[in-house]
Amino acid sequence: RLWCVFEVACFHHFGGSCGSRDVVLIPTSLASLVLCGNLFLLFVWVSFDILIASGVVSWLALRIGRYLTMICFAGIVTLPCFPLIYCTLSKLIRQRRHLVHELEHFATDRADITYSTDRATIEDCIRKWYGSMEAFDSYVHSSVLKHVRRQIGSRAVVPYSSVVAFSFPTFLRAFDYIIIGNCQGFLGAMGFVLIVNPLFFFISQLSLEQRPVPWSVTAMFTWLAITFFWGLWGIFTTSVQLMISVPVFLALWLCALYAYRPQFSELYIFGFQRTCGEGSDEGLLGAQVALEKADSDSGIKGRAAVRQV
Repeated sequence: RLWCVFEVACFHHFGGSCGSRDVVLIPTSLASLVLCGNLFLLFVWVSFDILIASGVVSWLALRIGRYLTMICFAGIVTLPCFPLIYCTLSKLIRQRRHLVHELEHFATDRADITYSTDRATIEDCIRKWYGSMEAFDSYVHSSVLKHVRRQIGSRAVVPYSSVVAFSFPTFLRAFDYIIIGNCQGFLGAMGFVLIVNPLFFFISQLSLEQRPVPWSVTAMFTWLAITFFWGLWGIFTTSVQLMISVPVFLALWLCALYAYRPQFSELYIFGFQRTCGEGSDEGLLGAQVALEKADSDSGIKGRAAVRQV
């Protein structure tokens, strides 16, 4: 849509608060995914405590073994949330591809707009600020597209910070272990937050991005792989000494960070902002002056072409 691209391009051109030209892209389905993940993992930990207190876990471990019990429990608890994550990731992948495709083929004269009367105003601003519509289209295809690619160019569709936020109940559980002095339990819980759950999302994304095998087949194998990794991490952290599990934890965490390559800008989603000193809003003020002049020249009041994102 013309207004959307025009606003993003102008913000990137003039700059905003603190002279920033960063446009933070936040898919609307990402917040729902994180919220549902928090509710799901809260249910998992409550159920886990009930099963232990009632003796069900001990009874099952005596009959099929402790390791197989943990694998089975991992499969049961991952099954309800797996379809939600798989469908949401599929939607995010399609949205990312569509966004890049639309920017690559953007043309001002072909872009949609709700009110046809706005087109003349936007094109007038484009000619004054960029010289011509062709120059503006070129700016969108180069600078804006490059910035958008950098924002979504991470290998992972769901940012690392969002995956960690997805696991917030497990993060709180880890500090419960610290309070009672259970370092092994703390390491195991933090491993789910920082390593296993990110692996959950990453494997799901890879299975969705491949094309030769039908998605129903890859979904089944993905769920089995995630079940195995969840159970294996629980077995590992409860069976291996702390002096061995700590180096393994750190090595796997570094691998997860390398795969996701998190950026500080991901924290903008949660309300974190860069601090800036006095006089750092020159870019935004310059844009506001230019907008006021353009509105005055075109005889239109109260319509802002640039919004701080």
